[in-house]
Amino acid sequence: MGKKRRRNETEKRSIHPRNKYSDNPPDFGVLASLYPSFQSYVFYSREGRPKIDWKDFNATRELTRVLLLHDHSLTWWIPDGQLCPTVPNRSNYIHWIEDLLSSDIIPDYHRDDNTIKGFDIGTGANCIYPLLGASLLGWSFVGTDVTDVALEWAERNVKSNPQISKLIEIRRVDFEEEMTNQNTNIGDGYNGPPILLNVVKTNEKFDFCMCNPPFFETMDEASLNPNTSCGGTPAEMVCRGGEQAFICRMIQDSVQLKQSFRWYTSMVGKKSNLKNLISKLREVRVTVVKTTEFVQGQTSRWGIAWSFIPPTKKIISSHVANENVLTFMLEGIQRQFSAFHVLQSVESFFKESGASCKLNAALFYSDVISNDLHFRVTVFEQIPGTLLVRGSLKPGESVAPVMPLAQSITEGPEEVEGWFKELPLKKEKVTKLHFYFHDTTTGPSQTAFQIAESNISSTTVTQFGRTFMFDNTLTVEPDSRSMRIGKGQGFFGAASFDEPRFLMNLNFVFTQGKYNGSTLQFLGTNPILRRIREMSIVGGTGVFRLARGIATAQTYFLNDTSSIVEYNLMVIHY
Repeated sequence: MGKKRRRNETEKRSIHPRNKYSDNPPDFGVLASLYPSFQSYVFYSREGRPKIDWKDFNATRELTRVLLLHDHSLTWWIPDGQLCPTVPNRSNYIHWIEDLLSSDIIPDYHRDDNTIKGFDIGTGANCIYPLLGASLLGWSFVGTDVTDVALEWAERNVKSNPQISKLIEIRRVDFEEEMTNQNTNIGDGYNGPPILLNVVKTNEKFDFCMCNPPFFETMDEASLNPNTSCGGTPAEMVCRGGEQAFICRMIQDSVQLKQSFRWYTSMVGKKSNLKNLISKLREVRVTVVKTTEFVQGQTSRWGIAWSFIPPTKKIISSHVANENVLTFMLEGIQRQFSAFHVLQSVESFFKESGASCKLNAALFYSDVISNDLHFRVTVFEQIPGTLLVRGSLKPGESVAPVMPLAQSITEGPEEVEGWFKELPLKKEKVTKLHFYFHDTTTGPSQTAFQIAESNISSTTVTQFGRTFMFDNTLTVEPDSRSMRIGKGQGFFGAASFDEPRFLMNLNFVFTQGKYNGSTLQFLGTNPILRRIREMSIVGGTGVFRLARGIATAQTYFLNDTSSIVEYNLMVIHY
């Protein structure tokens, strides 16, 4: 009794599936060969594995710098002693918020510009969350802090990245030492600078706030881990009452701000604090509480999120029977069995019974249709190790497809004419794009269909003349469950007797982020068995008017029924 449970070595510690480092952790050897400034911090174990000394602040800072540069094209630096973030761990938090925003748990804010607005509490000199959120997902941010050094270096890091600098505002928090301790039922003795109240401006609305709170009550407590050195000033690491007091003040502020934010979120360093924080949230009658676990290497952190917005309610017509709903908890689940694994097991069960299933991996539900019945099975992670399974049943209906509508940037002929009149004043710019193209030619998820063939297609090795029309998904990562940014639409036909070479007319239609409503047009031949292929960008609309450039394609995955192609684009446009 009292002993910590040792983790079974067979239990897999996983990070967020859309995290860039989920299946491809940083290779210190490769980074050392590419960045001489990092090479001096790398040494090799007896087994020949490249390593760094995690107790060396300079080594961890240089690792963060080269990862941000190499993987995210971000220029970054912090002075000695400031908190040095780990990029994979911070990316986990960003992707979890992305999951919350894309879920249908609570209604969305409807903005004309379709942007996601975030609020980073205590952004620090590193400004890591705004930089990652803006570069990965095109989100806009307000980052706040109280110390001169943090504000100065956060501004420097933003200005060092002009491609995203307009998306990020650094805001000073005015702090006068509180003369009295505001001890309330949920304040728990916090007496630091303002967190949300008097920092969020009147009538401001945000999709979320996020926070890496001061985890400790004293600097002595902060230095107890002898195996790492992440730096950190007292303002970043310490507050009276530690992280629990800090997050309780966030809760207190959120009670007054209510629906100024869709989601209030914070990282939590101690799992033992989660239960108390959830109890506090229940006391103030929030409508939704969500938790998760962030994993990097042997380190775990937790996330907590809450909202005061009423959950989405489905309106059912009078001729439709009310849903019959069944919910139950699965507790004591081992870590390797996630909500997604349970959902896959449920889907396999129904498929074996002859039902048809449509899995939505992003929102963790599966629609099951059997005879005249329509089920929806949803799996939620309540806290690590505990899953809530919800099944709903209603009479079968034809399910209308939900089509993503790209918002048109063009307002009409007059707007286009005005744009051309201003063309002599416009400057050309170069935009780099990277995404994955998912093509499926057979099966229930088919996205490419044959529309024609010649009278010799079946007699030639290259199937000359065989033509397909496609409507394929574009995602930010190879995983089809990762964030969808648009569609690849067009047609291709086998155009060579000598090798598999397609003549392609391809349009990339963007439906998410800052390029929402814009398109790029391609024309060229694609020798699909070559490692890297090059095609011409011949035009575009919206943001990419008068575009030209080069697209390089590289096959990431290929089998008899589907393929995933990695695209890198260099686009010149106005």
